[in-house]
Amino acid sequence: MPTYQAQRGTSGWIVVATTNGEVVGTNYGAGKVGAANAQAAAEALNRNEQRAAKNGAMVKAWRKRLGLSQARLSEQLGVALFTVQRWESGESEPPAYLFLAFERLEQLL
Repeated sequence: MPTYQAQRGTSGWIVVATTNGEVVGTNYGAGKVGAANAQAAAEALNRNEQRAAKNGAMVKAWRKRLGLSQARLSEQLGVALFTVQRWESGESEPPAYLFLAFERLEQLL
């Protein structure tokens, strides 16, 4: 189920979070163009969430493969525990270099 969807608002098309109905972003305008723009924005947000979830699963898999707790991984990488938790939950996306760091950690451990 998509997390974001385009919806007609009182003064034009908007994007809303389906989980809580919160309006995300801006008013995309009225008519077909506004609808198309809002739909494109919702689809982009949904793709970003899917990518973040996939990357989060990859972070967790690497961490478990290395036999590290979230706290230990955060120490090894020099980031806050909360950062590792957010990566794994898909709440935020890890930096592109993280997977190179995992390969280096694997060599060291």
